Amino acid sequence: MRGEIDFRLDGLVPADPVSARSVRSVFSGDLHPVVEHHNGGDDQSESYLLAYDESAAWGVPGEPQLRAIKITRDSRDGLFTFEAESHALAALGMNWLIERGCPLEVIIQPAEGLLRPADDETMQLEARLADSKGRYRIRDTWTEDGGDAESHVISEDVQAMALPVRVFLEEPDFGAGTYRLREGAFPSFEAAGSWLRERNGPLPAAPEQDLSARRAAQARGRSTGLPTLHGLGSHDCPPPEEPRYSPRRAR
Repeated sequence: MRGEIDFRLDGLVPADPVSARSVRSVFSGDLHPVVEHHNGGDDQSESYLLAYDESAAWGVPGEPQLRAIKITRDSRDGLFTFEAESHALAALGMNWLIERGCPLEVIIQPAEGLLRPADDETMQLEARLADSKGRYRIRDTWTEDGGDAESHVISEDVQAMALPVRVFLEEPDFGAGTYRLREGAFPSFEAAGSWLRERNGPLPAAPEQDLSARRAAQARGRSTGLPTLHGLGSHDCPPPEEPRYSPRRAR
């Protein structure tokens, strides 16, 4: 279900120049919530938000279409801080929020009408990315706004014992109402880029050394109830002749 986000900043002013710039960079009318978590009382509160940014579809081709936002409010002093960062994958947006204090164990309910993960491998990989704690250094991202509507991230795995360059590839299946996320392993950024351009074979699987990490991620996902965070529902779909605002929106 789509709905405009309320930052709840009435009567407050930015606490610093960074917050002033960040809040000006985001228009709440362009954002549609995927997940959110709020805590605190009347005097002080925090909000953690992950949302689709419709304005990204009109910007630079391939740019991320998800915004992760953290807001802190101090109504006693009349101040707020505002941080925002764009992400190509929802699990990496969640990782950004978790690193800034969003509790991992909190079950954040996703908005209605989202695409579902296609399989256990997708759920396990999302759980690992969300709780990766700086493991992956993002080097490049791409979000397709037409055709197959895939998203990919090229990163360096600082914990990898072999093949340290990782590609995370997300592919939606709008007909089935699902999406699939996979990880590929490469020896270099050049090799990863070559595979993405040519697609001359299956995505190379990560080495066996990653097996224990995958099992740990699966256990964390089961224990925390980490939500699935992708895609807007078919009731949000614009007419075919209009641009789609998100590659994960059902068609």
